[in-house]
Amino acid sequence: AVIVVAHFLQSVTARLVLGGELVYHRRPGEEGAILTLAGKYSAPDWVTTLNVGYGGAHASYYHRANEQVRVPLL
Repeated sequence: AVIVVAHFLQSVTARLVLGGELVYHRRPGEEGAILTLAGKYSAPDWVTTLNVGYGGAHASYYHRANEQVRVPLL
């Protein structure tokens, strides 16, 4: 079996990062690839991410409650 994973992330601005991931797999009688697009936006007290691909979408949001505590809300 062969599995190849490639990631690419690029800072578009100081707060915005965009990129993607390609996963390719091959084994006897089966071959396929999955492409996922990703983005992350950061602010001083919070970060949000979005991943979209063939299998659906996933979003997350983290907010800093104080200097010691960060709370994931999604």
